Amino acid sequence: MPRSETVNVVGIVKINGQTDGSRPDVCVGDHGLFIDARGHSRSTVSLNTFNKAMANALDFGLIAKPIVYVIEGTCLGLYIQNFGDMREPDFYNRVITRVKIAITHDKQSITYNIEGLAALREGEIVRPDSTPTGDWTFDIWFKIPREELEHFYGLTSTARDSYFKYMDAL
Repeated sequence: MPRSETVNVVGIVKINGQTDGSRPDVCVGDHGLFIDARGHSRSTVSLNTFNKAMANALDFGLIAKPIVYVIEGTCLGLYIQNFGDMREPDFYNRVITRVKIAITHDKQSITYNIEGLAALREGEIVRPDSTPTGDWTFDIWFKIPREELEHFYGLTSTARDSYFKYMDAL
């Protein structure tokens, strides 16, 4: 299964310290982690460097500690922000060059904290009345409830039961 089901979660998306959306839609698959902020600017984050195997194929005994990934590169994904309307879209595509993902578990949920840096794509055409200059930072926090884990990660019932066993032991 290339992508999991999209799950609407409790969470928050911030760009440059300003809240851009709450209750984001999140989907993880073989080719990335996709987050739709559902905020006023309709921003979307796609992290091509993170996939579901990085979270659910781990030794389940390790979930007692936070799982942290810090990745730097020239194009780890995109932060796409749409400030326009459907008749005259105004998109800014920013290349993600640095990301830190911390995953913590408790008995009832898994929490993701994602911090990143995104730069305006070279040669990006912007309207003169807007100034999306410089690097942007983004912070994303969301919680996957226990009852959504099977759908979110695409777990088999056996893998789900193992995951729950370790979560219950926390």
